[in-house]
Amino acid sequence: MEDDHNIAFARQLGQVEGRLSALEQKLHVLEQRIENRLTAIDAKLDQLTAALNIGRGGWKALAVLGAALSGAAALLAWLLDHWRGWP
Repeated sequence: MEDDHNIAFARQLGQVEGRLSALEQKLHVLEQRIENRLTAIDAKLDQLTAALNIGRGGWKALAVLGAALSGAAALLAWLLDHWRGWP
């Protein structure tokens, strides 16, 4: 009787170990999927950050160019206003 109980217990233990192994494999697959998705999200965020930095640099370049052109126009207007030969 006790031998039958031990055999049944061993069988149940084997089933539990098999199910646990299957769950561990599924968990590993899910972890890999999550890691792949996070890597893809990181890559997209890096691209977005780079695009925003390029845009920010473009605005700075336009602001500097506008300031330089405004300064040149102001200098030209001052020269024309103060030049004695100008009518």
